[in-house]
Amino acid sequence: MTDKKKKTSSLPSDPFQEEKVLGIVEESSNESFTIELQLDEDSDSVGVGSYVIVETKKNGVVGPIRDLKKRSETDATLIGTVEIQATLDMERGRFLRGLHETILPDQKVYQLHSRVLQLLLEDRSADEEVVEVSLNLAFIDDLAHTPVSLPAEKIFGRHCAVLGSSGGGKSWTLARLLEEAGQFRSKILLLDATGEFYTLNKHVRHVHIGIDQDIREDSTEVTVPFYQLRENDLFAIFKPEGQSQGPRLRTAMKSLKLARMATHLAADGTINKAFRSKNEYQKQYDLHVNVVESSDAMFDITKLVKQIQQECVFPNQSQSEPFIWGGPNSQDLSECTPLLNRIQDVLTTRSLHPIFHPKEKLSVFEVFRDFMLDDDQRILRISLQHLPFLHNARELITNAIGRYLLELGRAGAFKNNPLVIFLDEAHQFLNSITTASGAAYPLDSFELIAKEGRKYALTCCLATQRPRDIPESVLSQMGTLIVHRLINHHDRYTVERAAADLDNAAARSLPILAPGQAIILGVDFHIPLQLMIRAPEFP
Repeated sequence: MTDKKKKTSSLPSDPFQEEKVLGIVEESSNESFTIELQLDEDSDSVGVGSYVIVETKKNGVVGPIRDLKKRSETDATLIGTVEIQATLDMERGRFLRGLHETILPDQKVYQLHSRVLQLLLEDRSADEEVVEVSLNLAFIDDLAHTPVSLPAEKIFGRHCAVLGSSGGGKSWTLARLLEEAGQFRSKILLLDATGEFYTLNKHVRHVHIGIDQDIREDSTEVTVPFYQLRENDLFAIFKPEGQSQGPRLRTAMKSLKLARMATHLAADGTINKAFRSKNEYQKQYDLHVNVVESSDAMFDITKLVKQIQQECVFPNQSQSEPFIWGGPNSQDLSECTPLLNRIQDVLTTRSLHPIFHPKEKLSVFEVFRDFMLDDDQRILRISLQHLPFLHNARELITNAIGRYLLELGRAGAFKNNPLVIFLDEAHQFLNSITTASGAAYPLDSFELIAKEGRKYALTCCLATQRPRDIPESVLSQMGTLIVHRLINHHDRYTVERAAADLDNAAARSLPILAPGQAIILGVDFHIPLQLMIRAPEFP
């Protein structure tokens, strides 16, 4: 024992204290072991979920008690079943995932000291220098409220998801993460779906999309101009149907792009095709083909309705005159009339003015560029509270922001200044939009960020109360999960599928977690552990 005591000198506490003995090992396997508990009056706090450590020959094996029962009806001796989760390397004061030394019968089992459990979570020895960026996120729910500080790299390095039913503490966890990360020279973009994070008050720039005033007086209204969207975004908003509407909308957009480049073809900003020669149009199209065929929406959208009307012509004046457009096609125009009405409605809807009538206001993309250059700004909060779901505008705008960030990442913009995106109510934005005619417009920007963003120093922290509505391909990319109370069994099943480390006992505890309690698990954590999240400074 003397030799082992020397090896534990780097630990915050001797894990093998005689007064902490709980019992001895009866039998073991590679996954678990059973113990005969020898509890005294001071061991009332030991129960299912308590962590124990076995004193093996050279090291210690750690795990939680997953089951307690009497040996038999006539024998009241308690037998505990312990799940093996990690091995404590006594020489280095480090934890290794899984079993690395044989557990023998009659070896002593001790209650695990909370300071050693803290070491297990923080994954560093007591005499090692503190991790450069460590977040004071939670504490072990014991009598000492032992604090737990987790490296930011562990939380955000492989993406993070904060999951929990309403009232479980999900928003507090997000706020705490934001406050903690904001103390360092971080760059965080918060997409605030409900506007509830207006209380953030340090190193934050607040902006909002929508014409209604934000709760904060210092919040700036910004826009997402339609011309910074893509053609497909506008298709998803306008929803063309039938055989005529889609082709006419697409050709009208191309004509308006050409009208900007070849103004002599468009006296009033539109290109009138009825009975006109195609030759000059084709000549100018060939000159500006890259602009016309680009996927952006750089054209005068106020002329879109009229240009669609101009497109409703017969393809030829006659068989002998194929290079001249024919006259107005009343059938095409009739079929396009519902589309024209929808476009007119969208363009005049007041709540959509930040998109279609941006005027001279700053765009969200300009604000983001300024934010990345300003060292004093660490969090950019974009409130989406007043951006409507009407015509799928909110989902499309959020997807467009994600696409913009991914393009910047691919161009190397975050190589020296990594960015973390916080997406609240993520289930609202990670689905596809389908038009009435069956054409699908996937909102896949954040799915792509989850899959490839890490190599561009672009990571995300998703928060949702409906894990079942997050695509499995996205949730599976989340390296760290912070799981609060989950009541719906579909949500719990989704989390169990996504988290291989979540054992059955921990999964069964999800519906009964108290507000603020959460199970933290992931590829960079040796074990899943239940913690109490610290309340944010500005809840």
